[in-house]
Amino acid sequence: MTPEQKIARTRRAVAAARALISQEHGLVHASKRVSDALDYLGDDMSTMFPTFRRFLDRIPLAVPLGEGRLLCTEELLLESDAKLARVEAEFRASLLLESQAVIKALAAT
Repeated sequence: MTPEQKIARTRRAVAAARALISQEHGLVHASKRVSDALDYLGDDMSTMFPTFRRFLDRIPLAVPLGEGRLLCTEELLLESDAKLARVEAEFRASLLLESQAVIKALAAT
């Protein structure tokens, strides 16, 4: 990775972490953005900040996300949102704290 790529990828990770904290996106989408940005920086970054991946892995596969939700019945949406809300409640504080840690660690570089 060139120095320019590293700078751009670092900025992307910091921007994604800030977006999670400021609630610009839902927790799932924001966590995916942060996780992907950290992956692009290298394996050591993902292991330094594991909460994003742990959160995403805990979401049941049966919970529809994204545009797939448009095809779901009201019952399925209500059931799956209840499951997702439980996972989000469990991880919300740690996601916010880890986002701050990402910003602190990477904004200075």
